[in-house]
Amino acid sequence: MEDQLRKAHKRGIRPIIILDEIQILKEIYMNGERMLLDELFNFFVGLTKETHLAHVVLASSDSFFISEIHDSASLMKTSGFLFVDQLKEREIKIWLKKEHFSLDEIQFVWEHIGGNPWEIEQFIVDKKQGISVDKSFEKILAFVVGKLDHYLIHNLKEEHERQFFDHVSNKIIKEGRCSTEEVYGKSGEKLIKDLVDKDLWFYNGMKREIIANSESVRQAMEIILNT
Repeated sequence: MEDQLRKAHKRGIRPIIILDEIQILKEIYMNGERMLLDELFNFFVGLTKETHLAHVVLASSDSFFISEIHDSASLMKTSGFLFVDQLKEREIKIWLKKEHFSLDEIQFVWEHIGGNPWEIEQFIVDKKQGISVDKSFEKILAFVVGKLDHYLIHNLKEEHERQFFDHVSNKIIKEGRCSTEEVYGKSGEKLIKDLVDKDLWFYNGMKREIIANSESVRQAMEIILNT
């Protein structure tokens, strides 16, 4: 790769290398001990900061992991951190109008799930099959409640773990977010990692806070805490 990049550099080209879902490499080891990611990061730092042969973009849906690697010793002073948020209301309106949603249907989608692109896709697929937006939302919410409930039953064996989950969930439901400063520790960190990995919580590394990964997750947490 470096040889090809040097050839491009001689032609006045500086390529952009993009690695999406970088977290899938975090458990891969080289020679039984050293993580592949360590080698990759050293290589990327060399390309961008030493030889200036390329730009590198690392993307991940695992927000806790991407924050960890950004804060690592090798990347903290050699990279920038970009938070990609969900869609805004105006963007959703433009999208759903093209999919022939009425204004009332668009408002319903926005109020019930916000700007989650994957869930909006579910509404679009269902509409093409003649399923109403309220029925689509019931399906989405039932799925998220089931996913969250399954995690709690099979993973939270200790009382303090469930107390931690309830505390964070209550803060998110009431205030929209929960600062990691008040809930950190080894057990808390593991739970945050697990729920972020399963797309249920989202960790904002720039603000050091946890939020629900979508409006449907926030509502699912509310349902579970009230049952």
